[in-house]
Amino acid sequence: MSARSTKILALGLGLGALILGALAHDASHPTKANASIFEALSLDDLIDRADLIVEGRVARKNYRSVARGGALQLETHLELEILRVHHGEIETGMRLNLRLPGGKAKEREQIYLGVPELAPREEILAFFRLEDGAYHFLGWSQGVYHIERDRDGEARARRVLEGQFIDRRGRISRADGKAMRLEDLRRIIRERLSDDRARRKERQR
Repeated sequence: MSARSTKILALGLGLGALILGALAHDASHPTKANASIFEALSLDDLIDRADLIVEGRVARKNYRSVARGGALQLETHLELEILRVHHGEIETGMRLNLRLPGGKAKEREQIYLGVPELAPREEILAFFRLEDGAYHFLGWSQGVYHIERDRDGEARARRVLEGQFIDRRGRISRADGKAMRLEDLRRIIRERLSDDRARRKERQR
């Protein structure tokens, strides 16, 4: 019997996601769904809205089946080892437990478009929001920069994005997953956070 795969089409609205529908197909004949539309978040948006900004390594990854709404849903459980803290209440060396919709179990697979795909031991720089006592990726895959190193050892950060994005003017554009130097990304985050702190102090005067 061939494996079954479910691909979920999602529409990102602000910080959440509204599930529009699902397309089930044989995993041996995969299809690519590009109907997802998400709110476009710039790097400045991510920095301004994030409750937590960290660099980390995926220390553990597993899949679980969860009964929800009378149906069996798959979840991906991640354990992220914190390597560097840019913003937020957490310490280096701690581990952050995360849950993502979708996953694999025997011959079943559920894939939610827009949800970041992470591999064990992969390093990322990520932006999180705090909701109901748990951290979630801000903007789904938009809030994850995958860290890659070239032959010379220089680290670069890149977002892996699927679907189309709608900006504040209602214009739809394709995803931009260009890579940038990790040090440049760190500098932008540091300067943006510093400017934000300065603005807050000015307002308090």
